[in-house]
Amino acid sequence: MKNQRKAAREWRRKNLFGENPCCSACLQEETVSLVHPRKVKRLLEKHHIAGLHEGITVNLCRNCHAMLTDQQLTWDDVYRQRDRDGHTLVEAELIGAIEFQKHIVHLLEKELERMRAKKKAAQTDDRNMEVTQ
Repeated sequence: MKNQRKAAREWRRKNLFGENPCCSACLQEETVSLVHPRKVKRLLEKHHIAGLHEGITVNLCRNCHAMLTDQQLTWDDVYRQRDRDGHTLVEAELIGAIEFQKHIVHLLEKELERMRAKKKAAQTDDRNMEVTQ
């Protein structure tokens, strides 16, 4: 059931955004996370890292929020039940915090790759200019 919901959400996003979509704020390119602009009510949303509207929250853009929420859909059912005990809630918060940090690392790695590619292109342009002079 979880995988069917996730697949349906991804299919809708691909149909809404077309080829090569990208978030203007964080440059997110993964279609599993994109939210259609007609649905935007506010730029940032509170994301409950433990899921189910409980526990610690972080402010995220709608796309990053959707991506991390989709990740929560893959969690074990024990962490997705409304009647979680205190220990299970803390475990869910730890899992969510780890996934949040992994998301940030992923975005930073992508930005580093972009910067390196831009630097390499600039160096190539400089060499080409030296050759033509």
